[in-house]
Amino acid sequence: YVMSACFPPLPGFAWRNKRYSDRPTLKTGRPSIPVPGLLLLSLPFSGALAVIGWLFLGIGGLLGMLFVGMADLTSWYEFRGELAQTQGMVIRTERTNISEGSSGSGQHAPIYRVFYEYRDATNTRYARECYTQNSRFTAGDLLPVEYRADRPTLARVPGTRQSPFPALVAFVLIFPLIGIILVALEFKQGLQRARVLRLGRFARGRLVERQATSTKINNQPVYRLIFEFEDERGATHRAEARTHKTAALMDDREERLLYDPANPTRAVLLDSLPGRVVTDERGNVTAWHISAAPLALLLPVIGIGSMLAGFLIARMF
Repeated sequence: YVMSACFPPLPGFAWRNKRYSDRPTLKTGRPSIPVPGLLLLSLPFSGALAVIGWLFLGIGGLLGMLFVGMADLTSWYEFRGELAQTQGMVIRTERTNISEGSSGSGQHAPIYRVFYEYRDATNTRYARECYTQNSRFTAGDLLPVEYRADRPTLARVPGTRQSPFPALVAFVLIFPLIGIILVALEFKQGLQRARVLRLGRFARGRLVERQATSTKINNQPVYRLIFEFEDERGATHRAEARTHKTAALMDDREERLLYDPANPTRAVLLDSLPGRVVTDERGNVTAWHISAAPLALLLPVIGIGSMLAGFLIARMF
């Protein structure tokens, strides 16, 4: 079962099993063939919240790693307490490819990297660099230097930074943080959906409510669709799906779903899954078309890859 579920036939990503599909089952019974492992694996990474979350995590993570990796986040504690004073000399100044300024005004000042040297109380020579928007420094200029007496290698030039950007740019981390929260919420729901697919029972639900949410994907609103269904004991329950692709969930008078017999409030509408489910006239599943499942697995790859790209780019400066 494990091998057949995890490695479905590749052509068309359609999974069929004659040994199972020929078995007669009740319309409210268990699925007639095993659920492909690739589909189960993709569920925690699919869904409207997951798409939005991975976008926030990918784009926000790229910008976050890029800016925070080049931000002066350590000066506030590295230069605490009393500092020794000395005089340094500029070795050279170079203009970086980074600029800083207000996007509204359209004025951006280039950031310069200043290489300088200084000597401590024991006349030991050290070399450091700092960043500034001021291009007044030229080779041979003298400049004031503050350094830690207990660690003379830690020094700074008053009025400059140790990195290209100030610590305030760390606010961009709020975007990947939002992404992580959304992905975590969807991941938990995805695990519950995977359990329902493995252990759930079939039923048919009728759409009773359709609400537009404030969320949009590709400029299309995400809708909250509520379905009512009866379990095998005749009790009525509700199932919910959130999607911006509502056509697949509104094309039939009754939609196929699976529910957890231990907790019928947990249900999965088959047409909300990544891919397509094929059933026969009795309602039995005869094939799982999971061509869309690998696309859901690309989202975390793109999101994590973007964060790594931002980190590597920041390390280059």
